[in-house]
Amino acid sequence: MNPHDRSNLKFLMALDRSTFRNWWLSVSEDDHQYALELLDQYGKELNDLESTDKEGSTIDLDVTDAKKVLDKIMTL
Repeated sequence: MNPHDRSNLKFLMALDRSTFRNWWLSVSEDDHQYALELLDQYGKELNDLESTDKEGSTIDLDVTDAKKVLDKIMTL
């Protein structure tokens, strides 16, 4: 993910539910697709981090932000 994409992802993740809904309803299908691609890519990054550390133990991740973003999308 390039810096521009990361900036857009941070923008999406910082929106509250109401603002996210208003944004979603005001943009094009291309914007929807792009946002979903960013979230999918971020999810893959989280999955990669969740694998294992050097000692082979599971890494504990705080995925609170990711869950908030998914909740926004799932409740539109």
